[in-house]
Amino acid sequence: MIADQLAARQPGDPEKLANVVVQLANLENPPTHLPIGRDVVAMFRNNVAKTTKEINQWEELSCCTDHIRPIFHVKNFKYE
Repeated sequence: MIADQLAARQPGDPEKLANVVVQLANLENPPTHLPIGRDVVAMFRNNVAKTTKEINQWEELSCCTDHIRPIFHVKNFKYE
């Protein structure tokens, strides 16, 4: 079982995690996503970078379905 393999070898301190969870529980507006631990922060950043690269690569195709004349107005959006 993976939990047995990681026991006492995980990169994070379970007591510190518990403290973070308590802090989050007491927030009026806690974050929707909060990667906890340096390893998870690095993983999230890597995923965001991959997603950003893919969006940039396919942006023209992604946006080609827009109406020529907008059916609603988006402030400061340049329509071509």
